[in-house]
Amino acid sequence: MNPAVFRFFLLTVAVALLGACAIRQPAVVTENFSFKLPTPRAGPAGGRSIAVLPFAAAPTATGQMLLYRAGEPRYEHDFYNRFLAPPPNC
Repeated sequence: MNPAVFRFFLLTVAVALLGACAIRQPAVVTENFSFKLPTPRAGPAGGRSIAVLPFAAAPTATGQMLLYRAGEPRYEHDFYNRFLAPPPNC
């Protein structure tokens, strides 16, 4: 192989490798949400009240990522939007 061609090939490979190292992708931006529940008023409103028993969400809804229904049997987690803290398990 001709030394000039070999040097040119070596230089081309070096420039390509250095150029590939300089390519950067932007950081992933995520949004965080939290719920702030109002303090309940003293006494039942309008003289009526209901009792809610403790419950737990389905295993697919646990975690900090928001969950969207993508179809009847399908749910998808949203990587870019999440809760600051996971929902409490009862």
